[in-house]
Amino acid sequence: MGDDPYYFKGNLNRVTVDMDNEDYRLVLFFIKKGTRMPLHDHPNMSVFFRLVFGSLDYRSYDKVDEKFKYNNFVDDEYHEILSSKKRILAKKSRAMSLKTDDVLFVRPSVNNMHEFVAKENSCFFDICLPNYTPMSYSRRITYFKEIMKDQTTQ
Repeated sequence: MGDDPYYFKGNLNRVTVDMDNEDYRLVLFFIKKGTRMPLHDHPNMSVFFRLVFGSLDYRSYDKVDEKFKYNNFVDDEYHEILSSKKRILAKKSRAMSLKTDDVLFVRPSVNNMHEFVAKENSCFFDICLPNYTPMSYSRRITYFKEIMKDQTTQ
């Protein structure tokens, strides 16, 4: 399956099993060799991750400030944070290579910001509890860019 062109048409493809449910989301990701899944978070969520096949380099971070750890802000404040590209202090919590059948558990405040780089064509399964809620900033995905050791920006 790792060489099946159907699943690896693009660098990062996904099959979402259920995305309209606020309680959970099931998604299967196919990530082509050399592709980076950007640094992102799962605010106020837990995620069960299983690498179905392949090999990934994994790095995770924990947000330091409680306000950012739990996205504890209002709409205007969130937009200001994004537009000003505010720096968010985070500490690297884990760096590892993942192999077929490895399992991870992301908690709301532990390993909650992370990124993957595929060392070979890979597939992983995520169960997000609860699901993202784009209309609420408490569970809206945000992408980050590492700018210096132990700091990231939105």
